Formats: sequence, C-alpha cells, structure tokens
Amino acid sequence: MLSAVREGRLENWHREEFRRLSRPRNYDDGIEPTQLFPLKASVERCNQEKLQKLPGEARLFKAMDSYGYDIYDIPIDPRMGEQLLQRLVVAKEITLKVREPFGCALHKSIWI
Repeated sequence: MLSAVREGRLENWHREEFRRLSRPRNYDDGIEPTQLFPLKASVERCNQEKLQKLPGEARLFKAMDSYGYDIYDIPIDPRMGEQLLQRLVVAKEITLKVREPFGCALHKSIWI
C-alpha cells in the first residue's frame, strides 16, 4: 500500500483500507504525534487552533532583532537586514500561554 501511495497509483481498495484504519486516537499521556504540513500558513493555523484550546491567558512575545555586522565586519544596512530576516522561518512574534503546574503559583511553565 505504501508503495502505491509513493508511486501515486492508489486503487479503490487502497483508499478503502486507509479509510478503515481511520479512527479517533486517545493519548493518555497528553502527548500527540507531530503533524507535518507543506505550507507555513497551515502550520500557523494549526498552532493557533491548538493555542485557543489551551486554558489560561495568552501573552504576546516580540522578537528584538538587530542587524549587527557581516562576515567582513561591515555594518549591515537595516533595509538589507530586514530582507535577510524575512527569509528566516522564525516568527517576529509568538503568542504563548502560561499555566500553573500542580497548583503552584511560584513557578510557571510555558505551553508551546
């Protein structure tokens, strides 16, 4: 079946078999498998949906970028620095939720 998927030649019985395997999963430890997406927009949408389901107050954290110097010790122009940073996968801002582990208000952990 996996060869048929890789080669793009799925027959009806392949599709039926995959549908038969589809079922809700219950993870008792709370750890779910990683999901892979082809587009960054899909990743962001999934992350936003999961974040909204978590309890607690959302907090926004913003990146503090600086451009520094290139490999020849020449200062990087801010316009060029902005173009370079746009190529990165890292977000300029991220929203996280903070929770109280085990009812303790002194130590906080972050859900990502």
